[in-house]
Amino acid sequence: MWADLWDGIVETAGDVGNSVLNAAVEIEKEKARQPDVLKAKEPVKTKLADGTTMVAKPVVAPLINQNTLLIGGGILTAIVVVFLVARK
Repeated sequence: MWADLWDGIVETAGDVGNSVLNAAVEIEKEKARQPDVLKAKEPVKTKLADGTTMVAKPVVAPLINQNTLLIGGGILTAIVVVFLVARK
């Protein structure tokens, strides 16, 4: 009985975790398609005092940002709490 209950909890938590991660990835993909974000990714050209051209590439944020990691950590914490409560 407890094994079936635990398997159900783990499966549900895994599904929720995957759903949250997929949603976060889709949100990041949508943000990446916005014109302002695309413009920010373009290299910046400037002329130096001696007449040469310098090109600077902007730093692009990673696909999975800090908020996504915090959500994943929260889900993992909830799974651990459920596991510890179920063991008592």
